[in-house]
Amino acid sequence: MINELFSSNNLKKDLPAGLAVFLVALALCLGIAIASAAPILSGLISGIIGGVVATIAIVASLETLLNLEAVERLDTEKRQSSPNRELLAQGIGNSISGQIGGIQLTSVIKR
Repeated sequence: MINELFSSNNLKKDLPAGLAVFLVALALCLGIAIASAAPILSGLISGIIGGVVATIAIVASLETLLNLEAVERLDTEKRQSSPNRELLAQGIGNSISGQIGGIQLTSVIKR
């Protein structure tokens, strides 16, 4: 399955899509910087930091959902948890943690 995801056909399709997203995001960052009378370099830096933050948030959310599924499979009583509730709790926890200077939260399975 992993080989299918990273095949050359998929990469040939993903590269132009990624470039298009980059160009749109670049134009938006520059537009916001100009509209707010900020230096253009600040707009570029904000866009880069925003992209990194969004990527970390998406990866943490995916990790939490995968861990939730794994824990549900390990549970002998076959209890089901709500993925929406789990992500809402993670978002609230991350917001509070960020306000007090903490690091991001994510679900972890201990062996």
